[in-house]
Amino acid sequence: MVEHDEETIRRADYVIDLGPGAGRHGGALVASGTPDEIMKAPGSLTGAYISGRAQIDMLPERRQRKRQVNHDSWRARKQLEESRYSFSVGRDDRW
Repeated sequence: MVEHDEETIRRADYVIDLGPGAGRHGGALVASGTPDEIMKAPGSLTGAYISGRAQIDMLPERRQRKRQVNHDSWRARKQLEESRYSFSVGRDDRW
């Protein structure tokens, strides 16, 4: 599952950080391990953000939520429900 929420990443048992960028600029294994190990990985942008070495500038004023949602469990459940996995074994001419 792809996750960008800092709190969710910090609570994970194991993190696989792919990058260094998104889309065609990513796809390489940058770091893997516990969140503490990711925070210490020198090439991991995820590690830099969750450790506090890097940060995203926030707008001074943010919208207020209309209702409270438990994002950790709802988002994870929704992503897993919608996930479909396909693994190619051997040669496949369609790829």
